[in-house]
Amino acid sequence: TDVAVSIVNVADSTVIRHLAAGYLGATAPEPLTKNSLSQTIPWDGLDDAGRTYTGSETNLRARVRAGMSTQLVSLLGGNPYTLGTTEQFISGIISDAQGNVYVAAAPAKFWHEHYGQTFLTVRKYDKEGNYVKTLFPMPANLPQSDVTGWSVVNNTDGSWTPKSTNTSLPMLTRNKLGYQYHKFNSKLQYIDNNGDLIFGDIETMAFGRDGKMTGTTSPKKLITSPAFATPNPAYSMQGEANLLPLKNGKLLLTGIFHFAGSGGTATQLAPDTNFWRDGKVFLLDPTTGVTTTWTSIDSVPKTNTERLAKLGGGAFYSALQGMASDSAGRIYVCDRVNQRITVFDTTARILGSLPVNYPHRVEVCGRTGSIYVLTQLQAAWAGGCNNIVKLIKYAPFTSGGAPVCTLVVANATMGRSGRSAVSSISVNDVGGDVTVWVGVWGQGIRMYRDNGTTFSLVKDMKAVSVATNELGAENPTPDRFQVDRNSGTLYFNNSWYNLYKITDWSNPVPKICSTTANKRLYAADVTIGGNGNMYVVEGTDYNAPVKRYTITTGRHAPVNWSNTGSNQLTPYVSSRFAPCSGSRGLDADRNGRVAVMAVSKQDRGLYSVGVYADSGSDSVSWGFIRANPVSALSGGVKFDSKGNLYFGAGIRQSTIMAPAQFLSDTGFKWGVGSIVRYDGNDTGSVNGTTATNATKVYDIPMSPFSADRLGGCVCRSPRFDLDPYGRLFVPDAITCQVSVADNAGNMIHRFGKYGNIDSRGTLSGLPTQEVINGSEVPLCFPTSAAATEDYIYVADFMNYRIAKVKMVYSADNIPGFSGKEVKA
Repeated sequence: TDVAVSIVNVADSTVIRHLAAGYLGATAPEPLTKNSLSQTIPWDGLDDAGRTYTGSETNLRARVRAGMSTQLVSLLGGNPYTLGTTEQFISGIISDAQGNVYVAAAPAKFWHEHYGQTFLTVRKYDKEGNYVKTLFPMPANLPQSDVTGWSVVNNTDGSWTPKSTNTSLPMLTRNKLGYQYHKFNSKLQYIDNNGDLIFGDIETMAFGRDGKMTGTTSPKKLITSPAFATPNPAYSMQGEANLLPLKNGKLLLTGIFHFAGSGGTATQLAPDTNFWRDGKVFLLDPTTGVTTTWTSIDSVPKTNTERLAKLGGGAFYSALQGMASDSAGRIYVCDRVNQRITVFDTTARILGSLPVNYPHRVEVCGRTGSIYVLTQLQAAWAGGCNNIVKLIKYAPFTSGGAPVCTLVVANATMGRSGRSAVSSISVNDVGGDVTVWVGVWGQGIRMYRDNGTTFSLVKDMKAVSVATNELGAENPTPDRFQVDRNSGTLYFNNSWYNLYKITDWSNPVPKICSTTANKRLYAADVTIGGNGNMYVVEGTDYNAPVKRYTITTGRHAPVNWSNTGSNQLTPYVSSRFAPCSGSRGLDADRNGRVAVMAVSKQDRGLYSVGVYADSGSDSVSWGFIRANPVSALSGGVKFDSKGNLYFGAGIRQSTIMAPAQFLSDTGFKWGVGSIVRYDGNDTGSVNGTTATNATKVYDIPMSPFSADRLGGCVCRSPRFDLDPYGRLFVPDAITCQVSVADNAGNMIHRFGKYGNIDSRGTLSGLPTQEVINGSEVPLCFPTSAAATEDYIYVADFMNYRIAKVKMVYSADNIPGFSGKEVKA
């Protein structure tokens, strides 16, 4: 069994000294005796800080715990109404015949800049806008046979875990919903005749409204001829694919087009004679893959300047955007060039038109025939650009199609990476009132009631998420953790530069960290030093210095060194430019040393671990280098109580203690590493698969590490913890687990099983939520773990929440070990 032995003041339950912890047997860590159940642990009278204990010994006891396991205490965050509320995509809204509404959107502020795409989730709501369930990431209670199309690792107990293809963003599937496979603003397109949701662009995937997806991950290719131009590296195909199913089984396509240009900028469109030119509605035959022109407009703007002026903003808006059909089979097409909705019959004969400025989306109410148009006018791109989005109702086409009412639903800055912002609309006409669901990039989802001649707001999902989000109005995605073991205060970073803390676990509301100068404390990384100070990599850039502050429940005061008059410890160190998570690791020990993993200049390939004396310095050089180089697959730095240095690196030994079913998985091989230890002042390097001069490599699976070979950047790295016993708490995003091991590397306990935000363990959920209960701790891509004496905190990155887990023991305070004579 495993044991944990400490000296405790029973009067206030404080631990004076952590003496030993580990797994008894042949490999028991020091100071435990190997191969023995009879143990004698001396205490030298010092506390954990190395000071002589001077208090009363009356209440001192030797506490022995044995047989650790874990129990879920709480889940903080994971608000299901937070979709598209930051500068993120809303990728389709569709309603079914039962009045349910399905939304694909980004739930938080993270993306991969190089792809210009983001992680999407798919959620289901009822007609009143109440959250029901999440379809992707997939429901954990589906059997293995129902998730083959999502790509999963099958576990031996009949459960499964999503396969991670990329750990930078991350990507939890290998089909079209994986962000590397998004093209042309992929989105939820429609519900097919089988009742399945169709997601994609010119390649589509179908999955059930219960989250099931069988078969393979290969998408259905809708087009074989005429051949497409290759999208990369010439960026010769762009736009947004809009699909409309016809009753004869064929599809209409608008939105994508061919242009000549580079770097994602449309400098000059291809000649009008090109088949895939802008300004066409294409007819697709999904059976043969043959595409023909259904209709086209004669002239479209070619140059970037013309397109910005005539199409109402974004260079990648197409001349023809959204489409819809009514119960009589009429086709409605948004024509941004001619500023109208053109109405066709099934043979592409024009029946009429409705004048509309900058039409973006169109829907027709099946019950009333009313026409709803979403217009979008985007200013020329300048880092962020203003968009005006309007919802307009028109009378039925058979009644003349006159405008009835108009509502401005957004007038705000939105968009990023030079891309044209897109919005979504769905009309829900099942029973009762007709409601119109509108999704605007960065503004979230809003549900409006059609009152005849006016619209009224029924539910603003962004407002609901702000009001009910347990993590606060900013909706941070917890990523990097550090806990103050004395107070239990948890500090966490949102993978960008925003720093938060939870000081009261009876009312666990995150607070924004700020300084006594009444300024927000921005930090890419944080640690709590053994000397009682807080250290941060301060700033909002990948180049930033390490500074120190007080630990407090209120505002943090700078702690200056008398010899410099400043609280800045290091020169500017770089963690490699990245739109998120570039920081690599930071720790401070009780002996006045601070360790930083970074690069002295921007270099995405190699890092160093430097150690600075905590004495104040204006040096522009690195401190004492302990490890150099360290490969890009790296992250997390910790000292133990003896001053030995530990850090994470993407190397694995053949003895890595991972579930056997993951050892052959590509994502596991790419994204998982181990922890390297250097004793005393030893130095070395970690590159490739070798840790030169290391004292030990702990083959405990640790992830996510990211690098270019993953198809990603180097922006993501995990954070592990090391408690005063020397036990390691290690997150593994690939297996959705957290490992607890002793300092000899023996596995003490492993907990966690994949689950999306509906997986609640033993906890309840929202009134309308289809909760998935279980006895395990549900996790989806855990990136960080931090431990106090009794609790483990886990950053559940893809569930956007914090899991609080209690360490419980089969035997706690074993009788017979409560004697007063405890000193050696």
